[in-house]
Amino acid sequence: MTRQPHPRSRCRQRAASTEVVFGFTYLWLLFILAVGSATAAALAERQSTAVLRDRETELLFRGQAIASAIASYWQATPGKDKALPASLQDLVDDRRGDTARRHLRRIYVDPYTGRDDWVLLKDDATGLVGVHSRASVRAFKTAGLPPKKRGSDARVSDHRFIFSVSTSSLANTAPAADSAEQERTASE
Repeated sequence: MTRQPHPRSRCRQRAASTEVVFGFTYLWLLFILAVGSATAAALAERQSTAVLRDRETELLFRGQAIASAIASYWQATPGKDKALPASLQDLVDDRRGDTARRHLRRIYVDPYTGRDDWVLLKDDATGLVGVHSRASVRAFKTAGLPPKKRGSDARVSDHRFIFSVSTSSLANTAPAADSAEQERTASE
């Protein structure tokens, strides 16, 4: 004779199996949340890196534009006594001749700081020779820079990202940034 389980024990068995199912569902939900959180964190870091790369590209463009404007200011100086600008505003509004000239469309803001607070590099005898950023952010771009500007520990505020012209090169030709711009426009 087989013994039938008591009705209360059947309820207990059913309740125990339901608790096991709820336990697996809970673990499954925790696993999905963990995977989703890790994916969201990876996407956020990727987006942050993309923003910093864009800022660096914009920094290179704006710095080279300022260096080209300094060279243009130098070359536009009338007479034999050439001069460099005293400030960035002189590049935007050059009133040395009969007509006002704009060597730079506007004073660009530093893409890292969001302000026009460039570190101005001045030669005591001649004037403004270049700029660089105040930001101390690790640089992403290390390939394709001039030899003096390469390195894996480059920061956008150090000497690797200085945008300047030398007075000796101004006497003969435009700076490298200006000649690269001329080559690009000539090929288009």
